[in-house]
Amino acid sequence: MVPSLEVRWFREGTAPDEVLEWFLHGEPVPGTPETRTDCYLRTRCGGSLGLKLREGRIEVKQRQHRFGERRFHETVWGEPELWYKWSYELADPGEPFLEPATGRPLWIAVRKRRWLRRYRIAGDGSVGAVEAGRWCESGCELEFTTIEVGDGRWWTIGFEAYGGEEVLQDNLLLVAEHVFSAAEPPAFDSSHSFGFPFWLERLVI
Repeated sequence: MVPSLEVRWFREGTAPDEVLEWFLHGEPVPGTPETRTDCYLRTRCGGSLGLKLREGRIEVKQRQHRFGERRFHETVWGEPELWYKWSYELADPGEPFLEPATGRPLWIAVRKRRWLRRYRIAGDGSVGAVEAGRWCESGCELEFTTIEVGDGRWWTIGFEAYGGEEVLQDNLLLVAEHVFSAAEPPAFDSSHSFGFPFWLERLVI
């Protein structure tokens, strides 16, 4: 089980140029975006449970706590959520999953193009950039992802803090402060702040 503390925003359509320019500003410079398709199971759990198939593995994600609305910057409000995650390798990744007799798919294919920035937290609380491809035990990631589902398009910005559960809140707040103080961010409001499972439940497909 891996804990994480996340805050994320979703918007429909194509991301404005100024959003991507803001994300690409500063260090670390994101590398080549990752392109992949993840398949998510349809659920009706109020956004508290997510299951996805990714590259021969099934990943289970369960929300443990919602912290309510929080101000991160003058123009940024969001709702952090604590998640526990498990990942298992599939015995037969190529085996098809049964679909219901109605023809409505159980699994939703989500096509992603994802840029990632990673930050480490030192023992003194200082924030440092981590080069693409490197890992650290305690820190926070910032991602910008464009999404396609069917003919629909969305984009999302999200922070994901990792490390021991006791340091997750500090890691998230330290990195968010570091990022938002480096360049004036676009406006993000809490009405568009939720996790992937809740966003998927809102889709009409």
